[in-house]
Amino acid sequence: MKRWLAVGVLVLLGGPTGWAPAGEPAVGRLGPGSLAGPLEEVRLQARAAGLSKDRIREAEEACEEAGFSSAETARVLLLLARARVAGLPDRDLLSKLREGVAKRAGADAILRALDRRTLTLRRAAALVDRLTLAGFPPVERLTAVEMVADALWAGVDASRILRSVRENRPLEAGLPDVRVAFRRSKHPW
Repeated sequence: MKRWLAVGVLVLLGGPTGWAPAGEPAVGRLGPGSLAGPLEEVRLQARAAGLSKDRIREAEEACEEAGFSSAETARVLLLLARARVAGLPDRDLLSKLREGVAKRAGADAILRALDRRTLTLRRAAALVDRLTLAGFPPVERLTAVEMVADALWAGVDASRILRSVRENRPLEAGLPDVRVAFRRSKHPW
């Protein structure tokens, strides 16, 4: 119920905004169907999505350290909020943000990496759902999504990940052992 409330608030607050307070540029199109407003509005959206004030502050501090504009910071917060609403591990995106800042990457490169990681997390969540329906539920969903996303990020094909869990065979050395994130099936097939 809480998640649906957050989705409703994001929809209401995420509608097109034609204004921006002085010094705060409006944020461009950030995803399917909506425009985000100025940074303060996106902070409210992030809170409505369930992100803690500490998580928001941590993201904003990383963005400030990287020299992000307020529009770029708003985009990061909106990505984190949408990840939370979608049931994706927003901590993974925050980690990717900190990694980019530590490498002194530019804002554009960090934002592209966050966009790509979000897509990878969505693909990973779909694989976790497929495995769950096949009788291999995750021990902890967010951790399973992160592990599967790490394998996908490393270039492992989705079919190899599915086979690894179903057949209880590890991936090659150096790749995450996604099997440990899932319970063994009780079904004979």
